[in-house]
Amino acid sequence: MKKDRFIFGFAVGLLWPIVVYGIFLTLYDLMDSSGVMSKTNFAADFHTRTLTLVALGCNVFIMQYFNKKRLYNAMRGLVIPTMVLAAIWLYKFYDVLF
Repeated sequence: MKKDRFIFGFAVGLLWPIVVYGIFLTLYDLMDSSGVMSKTNFAADFHTRTLTLVALGCNVFIMQYFNKKRLYNAMRGLVIPTMVLAAIWLYKFYDVLF
């Protein structure tokens, strides 16, 4: 499989934040059930908002990897879903943020 393809970067840009969000959500639920962290001290959607933004920000690590390996077409493909997901995040939480 040729990795320096636009569609490869696009797929990674869509799937990586979903996987990372699932991992973070699982870790958060484990910490909540063990009593390390509590949901009561924060706003109702704080954890959803924060975990989603951090998962989306994890695309930076993939982007850095693509840049180091000189996979420029894949990096271009990665940027589009990242920007679209960031716009969706901003639209969804606009009222809370501003």
